[in-house]
Amino acid sequence: HVLTNVHHLVSLHPGARVVFMNDSDCLRLMNSSGTRHLVSERTMRWYKGDEGVTRDLRQNMPGTAPYYHGKYLSDLCRLIQLYHFGGVYMDTDLQVVHDIRPLLTLTNASFASVLAFSDFDARNDILQALLASQANTTLISRAIRYFDEWINGDRSIYGLAGPSLLSQAISDEFGIGYMSDVAIRQLRDWGVFLMKEIH
Repeated sequence: HVLTNVHHLVSLHPGARVVFMNDSDCLRLMNSSGTRHLVSERTMRWYKGDEGVTRDLRQNMPGTAPYYHGKYLSDLCRLIQLYHFGGVYMDTDLQVVHDIRPLLTLTNASFASVLAFSDFDARNDILQALLASQANTTLISRAIRYFDEWINGDRSIYGLAGPSLLSQAISDEFGIGYMSDVAIRQLRDWGVFLMKEIH
């Protein structure tokens, strides 16, 4: 089923370069000159599976969110990929009906995603299954740094790490609070296109 969906996603994006990365690929990309300055040695150890770092993170998780090592590796990896390459990140099980690239090109946005209601908190979060970004943006750079700060114990999260940290990065990058309708409209003026999830 997943392979069929991947072929479907590729067919909807003719001419697109498709990049698949495993943990080793992502670690090499993270350690390259483009992003090595954004992540500390502790984050590199965490990514490699250091038990001490992982134990500390597990112990400091909020009561509303469990610790998912593989999931959080993936959350950081997609940020690293978007920072280096730009483009669109999609989970392989995401159901898509048309080319997603116009989210950036037609809206003249530097970042686009979906605002999804969080099960863990009363605020809205950024859906991690669909992220679109230009390469080398200060927003994605900030999100990577926030991930690093969380792993180093210098930043807290209120729910799942990926959505929590990316939402914090957007809020701080543009000086907004919660993702209200007013904030969403203002963000669009600043090149951040957030669609709202329909329940």
